[in-house]
Amino acid sequence: MKNKTRLGLLAGFFIVLFGVSIGSNLVSACSNLGPGKHMGVVKMIDSVKGAFTLVDAETRRPVRFMIGEDLLKTVKINDTIVVTYHQTEKGQFVAKEIVVHAVGGTFSSGPNSLHF
Repeated sequence: MKNKTRLGLLAGFFIVLFGVSIGSNLVSACSNLGPGKHMGVVKMIDSVKGAFTLVDAETRRPVRFMIGEDLLKTVKINDTIVVTYHQTEKGQFVAKEIVVHAVGGTFSSGPNSLHF
């Protein structure tokens, strides 16, 4: 019985270790992109105001970006994207470039996708 308990504890330890390892890679995603970039999942698009909101991959918080009409057409709800932006004097984030990582939760192979 002791061997089964030890085996279970050892297996649990490795599962936790694996989870922490994967989680730390996801958490550092935006920091690794450098300044003026965010990565996340698009959760809201406001075509009237010319804006979209993504849930940031690092902080898990919503971030709102102002965006031009042409660029707005390149994103859809649940797309995973990398957005390059600048910040205005009023503190608004304005998207300059968007690269679609995954379309609606599936990896894209289109011209606007990143390849791993």
